[in-house]
Amino acid sequence: RQPEWFRMNEKGERTADFNICASNKDALDFISYRAKMLASQLWTGSHRWYFWPDDVSGYSCHCPDCKNLSPSDQALIIANAILKGVRQFDPEGCVPFLAYQDTTAVPLHVAPEDGIFLDFAPIWRDSKRYIADPNCEKNAHEIRNIKELLSFFGTKGSQVLEYWMDNSRFSNWTKPPKYMELEADVMKRDVEYYLGLGFENITSFGCYLGEDYRSLYGQPPISEYGKILNFKF
Repeated sequence: RQPEWFRMNEKGERTADFNICASNKDALDFISYRAKMLASQLWTGSHRWYFWPDDVSGYSCHCPDCKNLSPSDQALIIANAILKGVRQFDPEGCVPFLAYQDTTAVPLHVAPEDGIFLDFAPIWRDSKRYIADPNCEKNAHEIRNIKELLSFFGTKGSQVLEYWMDNSRFSNWTKPPKYMELEADVMKRDVEYYLGLGFENITSFGCYLGEDYRSLYGQPPISEYGKILNFKF
């Protein structure tokens, strides 16, 4: 009923595939309203609300009002709208800017509202090489803007959302899951690097490690992962 709410693709067509037109006020108001409703049904006692736009690559809006806004600008506009809604339910609520795929560049035309924190997720990294390895092109690309992102958003509440335990990724998002061995030495160096940059929180996705994994391989290396995060660097 509201085709103008949807993003415009590069052919000039409104398409209801991913995300919205980041310049449409009514669409943003609806996002805020639904964020409030969702938050009210998912209260956990935490003031950190991990709601974000569709985390896809190549699906920003190209309408006349959005074409000069980068994917990061558009994602931040949506994050600000989500935050607005969340805070109608939780006045202390905070919402992430997910720096991921197309949004690892610093926004150029949009400022974060108070309550937006940086959530850095280097999905295309080489997980067998430590993140700051100067000889690893993939990892160098992932952290190319990391210091600028921290400067732009600040370190308060900042988080790294890593992939050390994401067996869905290592299994190419295909079941049955593959056996996963934690790259402990890589993870230790990564954690030390992130802490040195000033990140306040560090965590990892942990997927494809449930009953089917345990029936095939036994317990996943969750204890080893926890010990590294608990290490006094």
